[in-house]
Parts: sequence; C-alpha cells; structure tokens
Amino acid sequence: MATYMHPVLPRMMVRGPAALAMSFMTHTWSLTCALAAAAAVGRLRRAPRPRYALLGGAAIGVVSLIRPLEGIIAALLMGLWSVGARGKQWRFLPSALLALSAVAVGAIQLPYNKYLTGSAGVFPIMAYFDQLYGEGFNSLGFGANRGFGWAQDPFPGHGWRDVVVNTSLNSFAVNVELMGWATGSLVLLAMFVFTARLKTSDWQMLLGIAAVTTAHHFYWFSGGPDFGARYWYLVIVPCLALTARCLEHLEALADGRRVGAPGGGRGGAVLAGTTALSLGAMLLFVPWRAADKYYGYRVSQPGVAALARANDFGRSIVLVRTRRGLEYASAFVYGDLDVGGTGPLYAWDRSPEVREAVLKAYEDRPVWFVDGPSATNDGYRVHAGPLTREQAGRVPGLWDSR
Repeated sequence: MATYMHPVLPRMMVRGPAALAMSFMTHTWSLTCALAAAAAVGRLRRAPRPRYALLGGAAIGVVSLIRPLEGIIAALLMGLWSVGARGKQWRFLPSALLALSAVAVGAIQLPYNKYLTGSAGVFPIMAYFDQLYGEGFNSLGFGANRGFGWAQDPFPGHGWRDVVVNTSLNSFAVNVELMGWATGSLVLLAMFVFTARLKTSDWQMLLGIAAVTTAHHFYWFSGGPDFGARYWYLVIVPCLALTARCLEHLEALADGRRVGAPGGGRGGAVLAGTTALSLGAMLLFVPWRAADKYYGYRVSQPGVAALARANDFGRSIVLVRTRRGLEYASAFVYGDLDVGGTGPLYAWDRSPEVREAVLKAYEDRPVWFVDGPSATNDGYRVHAGPLTREQAGRVPGLWDSR
C-alpha cells in the first residue's frame, strides 16, 4: 500500500513495539516480513517483474510460518493490492506468481507439523493446548470452551461480549502505546479520517486496520492491555501513515493550500506542535514505560543473575525454594535455553516429586538451592550448594513447613 514520510515520523516510531521487541516475541519479526512483502508488492506495481512477485510471496509465506493468522491477513491484503500490477502477457500473472511463491514457502509448515504432531494439518501449538487444556480451547471462533478460564475473565468462553471488551482494551492500548502522546496517540488519525477527503491509498490503510482487527475478533485472547495491543501489531504502519497524512492535511489548511503544494510558514506550527508531543513522550512516557511500569511486575525482581555470577553456578541445576510460582519466573528467565548447554538450569522446588524428577533427569550436574523472596522476606539468597544428588535429597523443602 502507499507509503508516506513526514519529518516527524521517525520520532513517533519509538513507543508500543518496545515491550514486544525486547521480550523476543514473534510479533516484531512478523511485522518485519509483512513490511518486506509490502515493499516487494509496491515495486511490483511499478515494475511488474517476476522477481518482485516471488520475493513478496516468499515474505508472505514466512509471515504464515511465524503467525499463521497474520499470514492469511497479509496474503489477502497483498494479493488484492497486487492486482493493480499488470503483466505484459497475462493481466493476473503478477498476482499468480505472488500466490504461488507464498504457498510454496508456507507449505514448509506441513512436513514440520507432520513430524511433530503426526498430522500435516495440526499445528504443534494446537496439539499442545488440546492435550493440556482440552480440545478446541485455542481455536478460532466462538464457544464456551475457548480460553484458559481465568478467574478474571468476566465472560468465560468467547462470544460477542468478549469481542466488545477486547476491542475496547486493545483500542485503549493503541491510543496509549502507539506514540505515548499526552493527547492520545490516535487523535490525529481520527481527525483526518472524519474531516479530510480521503484518497484511495487512505482507504487502503483503513482496510488494513479493519482486516487485522476483524480477523482477531474470532480469537479469544485480548492481547492487552499490559503489553499493548500485540495481536493488532500489524496496524502500526497504517496508523502511522494516516497520522502523517493528517499532519500534511493540517499543514495545508494552515497555509491555505492544497496538500502537496508548496507551503508557507504557518504550516511549521503543526510540525512544532507534533514535535513537542513526541519530545514530551520521550521525556515522560518512555522512561515510565521502560523503567517503572513493570518494575516488580507480578513480584518479579532481579538478583538471581548476580547470584549465578558470584557463586559460579555453571552447568548446574538450581532448585528455587519458594511458595510462589511467580517468584520462580524471575529465576527461570536466566536459565540456559539449551538444556544440554553449559549454563545453569532453574527449576521450582515445588514438591518432593518434582525435586526427585529433576534430580533424576540431571543426575550428572551439581545442585544448588536458592531461596526466593517469600522464604527470605527479602531478595534471592543461596541456601546451599554445590551438592550431590544424594545431599540435595536431604535438604528440607518449603513444603515441609506448610
């Protein structure tokens, strides 16, 4: 779809994506590949050459491998947009090549599924959730069996009431997180949509927003508000594009000219105001979002990494003695991602059965015990170690004092 650039745009693109990017969630890579597909299709429309169709389709296929639902959305939007590219011999040749390339790359998922689940049409995550929580719990659509059934869920399952609640939460999150502006991030976008004369490219941006949000109405999880509207992640670009279009519109109004015509001096006030909003967000919103909002979130706190360095845990098993599973999460994140690697692995010393299973599975490793905050009434502390498997089995667990 059409792209826009505005002098203030780079200063605006520093808000909502940060939390997801730093946590290595898949949304950022999905957006990157979708943007690559859009860039290729944009080139395809200007110069209908096979390589652009093949590259764009491959990027769409990668999106489908990362987040299948977003792959469908990207395929629909890019496919419609590619129809404007006319082949020399066949009108729909560029779109056909785009589709074939996307299918070829996306089909890599099929043998992967077959290997892990026994069926090419069953995704590993779906098989996992079906086995652990019940069949259909993570499926698209509506029903009483959708979702984890958390206590804070006002409407168990997934229905139209959930769609209203999720839309409200996600819209609020976008308005806060997209720019971090004190006025709200969507104020200029809304002003432009409801007051300006929209071009075809503007309607295309709105179609992109509608496609992403509508598709996710059929999924039970809201995606917010704590970490932003992450299931609506692909709307970042069209939201920024429409916001930049509003800036152009306001500058033209201030100068009494058409959009795109040479401007006068009064339009600079619009840029100055937008820059002030962005600088305010950089000075106030970003530090709060990065350093304060999630400090101590769900009783998480630092300390385990320092203990590992000071005591040289190395290739060991570290049993975390705590009565609260959320405290264990603060240790788990420092574990070696490769269970056969050289770093420590952290496990929650939850019960005698869990301890015995862990010690049996990793009997060749020394054992450390770390007490969590609920055991120390302070921070994390080393309780004992390094120990052999036999010595570790004699260390009293917190379950003994319940």
